Amino acid sequence: MQIMKELTSKYEAKDIETAFANFYVATNNIAVQNNLLIKSIIENETKQTIKIKKVISRHIRSISLFDLVTVFEMLVPKEDKKINGAFFTPHLITGFIANETITSKDVTICDPSCGCGLF
Repeated sequence: MQIMKELTSKYEAKDIETAFANFYVATNNIAVQNNLLIKSIIENETKQTIKIKKVISRHIRSISLFDLVTVFEMLVPKEDKKINGAFFTPHLITGFIANETITSKDVTICDPSCGCGLF
């Protein structure tokens, strides 16, 4: 994503994350009612996050959940990935595993490594 180079050269990762979360909620018409964490993020916009959202909206019309996860993954510093052994499973693989594993709505699966929660 070319936009990420522009944003990371000017803004803090936390502000970029907040702006993208706000953008995702707004462009997907999501009504946040019970999730206190997401609610606190979208209600605490700053001048910086508003500026970032304007930049985002000039480059992107809408964003999927996969795109949002990709943004969050891109914001994790390489040093942190190395120190913590972080590895982000490609979307093709997560989709394949989910399709092969979830055979009905009654199936319960635990991913103890969790990560960003893509599964």
